[in-house]
Amino acid sequence: MKTTFKLCFLFLVIVFAACQKDTSEMSYDMHHDGINSASTRGPDANICTPLRTKVSNATTETESIIPAKELEWDQKIAYWATRAIYDQIDPYGIPVKTGDATTTYNCHGYAWAMGGGSGSPVWINLTPMAYIDDGSYIRIHPGNVVNGDIVRYPDATDHSAIAITADIFESKWAEGPVVRHHKDYSPFGSAGIEFYRRINVPSNLNSLAISGDTNTTTIANVTYNVPANPSTDFTFKEWSVTPSSYTLTSGTLKSNPLNIKFNSGTQYTIKAIYNLPVDYLGNRKTYEKVTMQVTVTYINPIPTLPAPQIYAGAYLPGGGRTLHVSSSSLPASSGYDLEWADNGNIFASGYGPGFTSVDWYPDNPGSGNSHAITCRIRLTGGQWSDWSYTEWVY
Repeated sequence: MKTTFKLCFLFLVIVFAACQKDTSEMSYDMHHDGINSASTRGPDANICTPLRTKVSNATTETESIIPAKELEWDQKIAYWATRAIYDQIDPYGIPVKTGDATTTYNCHGYAWAMGGGSGSPVWINLTPMAYIDDGSYIRIHPGNVVNGDIVRYPDATDHSAIAITADIFESKWAEGPVVRHHKDYSPFGSAGIEFYRRINVPSNLNSLAISGDTNTTTIANVTYNVPANPSTDFTFKEWSVTPSSYTLTSGTLKSNPLNIKFNSGTQYTIKAIYNLPVDYLGNRKTYEKVTMQVTVTYINPIPTLPAPQIYAGAYLPGGGRTLHVSSSSLPASSGYDLEWADNGNIFASGYGPGFTSVDWYPDNPGSGNSHAITCRIRLTGGQWSDWSYTEWVY
């Protein structure tokens, strides 16, 4: 009885095969039928990967399927279904049409760009490697496949599918229908297939940006920030700054925020680099599209002088003293300022040459109280020096 059953199905297989071309030809025709020629393609579909990489060979096509072609596709599905029934596979894997034949999208468009049919129809003439190359999808182990993962056929059939399980897929057969089928029962074979999963792309990817000044000078210390973990699959790795004429004022390029001083009056590019997940082969890609252009204006730097040396001079009537800055502490230029302080309270300040010697009087003469006199200096427009050592005056 079992032998008779198999003979009957073998007869059906032969009948269906007689209605078709050789299966090796069928495999080629099913993928390339009608729309692989550049002269027959529609306009650019202008689509991008989840990580904003332009997808090439993507076009918008008009509907041109005809009833005769639909019948041909039904016969092809029946051919593979007959083989699956004959081999007594899991009934859920027997090829069955789940979507009508159409020329508006193909297998790559259906799997990668349309999310299994939820997006706008698009025909992608070759495997869209941009989805893999930019890290939008990472390769996963066949044992970890879940519903919705993508199947890539890297061999000559150049096919794509959506995994339902590791063995049962749903795919668009060129300009034919969408078919649910077992991996071994379609014109595309299953040798060397690979599985990919979309990473968790930040919901704010389009607005992910570096915060900080876009215009600064060579004497300014500036700070730049980015979100450290905008999603579970995005982790801040490091900064890239070009050109390399800069000084980190604290931390390293792996620190967030970035604290930096630019040394050239030019245009700088700051890039925040994020780590993406590691695939099952141990490979990791990075996301490097968060950038900022910074225009830096060169300003001749003004050096900071060392703390001046001071000393107390002659006594003054009323218990005061004349205080002096040592001439060796003064710059050659007259463009400098001085500040004097008594126990931390500034009592004299101004344009340098008029304050290299000052008269100081105690607030309570004769009390015997000590006074810590200090002084500091700066070039005009520059930074103050440290306070001088203390001159104790009584």
